[in-house]
Amino acid sequence: MEGSDLVGVVNLENYVVGRVNSALPDGVRAISSQMLATVALCAAYELKHGDPGRFSVHMQGLVHMINLRGGLSAVGSVDPYIRQWLLWLDVNISKLAGTRPYLLQHGDGGGTAGYPRANTSVFRARHEADCQHNELLVCG
Repeated sequence: MEGSDLVGVVNLENYVVGRVNSALPDGVRAISSQMLATVALCAAYELKHGDPGRFSVHMQGLVHMINLRGGLSAVGSVDPYIRQWLLWLDVNISKLAGTRPYLLQHGDGGGTAGYPRANTSVFRARHEADCQHNELLVCG
């Protein structure tokens, strides 16, 4: 990553963390669907590109936030799409991390029914995916 790209990523990380932290004191905003999605994406980012230790912290925070909402069933009653997306992301990033899905083992995952199968190919870098699917492409 070039210097200017790294500065941009660090600035974006600082912005996102600042926005999340500013929402935490507000009981409604802190556990909104938008915040759940933001924390889940931060966990995925940390696992793939950042600090794997922070992945675990974000996932533990996500579980806590979901439990404050009354569990995944309560999240799904308001927004079924967010519930399914959180399950999908949890299954896939947990597989990449080599752990059982966090929402299943630590929260109200609602059992294994409704859990999608992991397909981590979406998390591969474009270059890796091209190398896997194109025998003529020289990859290194």
